[in-house]
Amino acid sequence: MFVDIVRRISQEIPGLKVTLAGKGPEEKEILFAIRKAGLKETITLCGELSQQELYVAMQSSRLFLHTSSYEGYGMVCLEASYAGATVISFTRPMETLSPNWHVVKTPDEMVRMAVSFLRQPRPATGGDWKHIDDCAVEFAELFP
Repeated sequence: MFVDIVRRISQEIPGLKVTLAGKGPEEKEILFAIRKAGLKETITLCGELSQQELYVAMQSSRLFLHTSSYEGYGMVCLEASYAGATVISFTRPMETLSPNWHVVKTPDEMVRMAVSFLRQPRPATGGDWKHIDDCAVEFAELFP
């Protein structure tokens, strides 16, 4: 789904550059989907990154797409939000979200929102929400 969403966004946003971090059992399928969609110049798989490298990558990103429909509370979304990236996801993990975390119901909505956001000028400031350590403390308080 991620590759298809990126394909659809790239049709509207020429020169789009996407980085997919991490490593897992679906890597071969993702590489095949990237080639099949003609996105070898658009999507870069960078493999596993250290926490610091990942945070630096998030700080330089405008958008973080979380295409999982089952992982409700992805800490990576909080990290991306704190780093200043706008997050678009299918799940609402909590009632109050970061001002730059948006929830959509369908892939079509995700594409529309991403395209709309990417057509706007880049915001001058980065993340302004809670630090991940503060989020972890609040989360721990929910489950003593």
